[in-house]
Amino acid sequence: MAACDIALELLETILHSVLYLRKLYPEAIFRKRQKYRIPVHMSVHKGVNEYVSASLRALRPYLERRLLESVSVVVTDPAGRHSETLAVELRVLDAAAICARDDPCLARLEASLSGLLLGLSATLGDCHPPPAGSTFQLQAAASRCLPESLDAAAEFPLTITDSAAPHGPTAAAEDGPGTEGCSVLPVRSVRNELFALEVTLRRPTG
Repeated sequence: MAACDIALELLETILHSVLYLRKLYPEAIFRKRQKYRIPVHMSVHKGVNEYVSASLRALRPYLERRLLESVSVVVTDPAGRHSETLAVELRVLDAAAICARDDPCLARLEASLSGLLLGLSATLGDCHPPPAGSTFQLQAAASRCLPESLDAAAEFPLTITDSAAPHGPTAAAEDGPGTEGCSVLPVRSVRNELFALEVTLRRPTG
């Protein structure tokens, strides 16, 4: 598997796990699946799965060109206030790298990713969930905009961190997951041959 394919599969697994662990949907829409040799909860709801899949497809060219900086689950409470942001900062180290199924690299990779998901589950499971009725939106940040990707990502909020970059329709996120005025809880980090990743939970301090 190529590094970008592995990273996208991991992002999908993390996003589904976050939706389950933060109780943003009823447990009934999740089923246990085996990922990286451990059980994780994945949504079986068509609408949720299509939203996550479409968002990741829109981000694929940014990942392949090593422009993607983070993907965030931004949670809003029933009153419309920002409740919390689960940010996944991801940096692909070698977008062209390949891990064959019999490659020792893949075994090491699975071990590091299973540790990441177990740590994610343990940490988020101990945190009080957002209020019932909260909603979420996926947002992302990239170092520059890819004009050719704008049509595919027209409904996806993308923040361009380079102020000199051209801003297209997806460049401005409504409520960016910044750290100002927030407490930041490190959840888990991992670095392997293919990418470096850090997960944090950010909550308003006010």
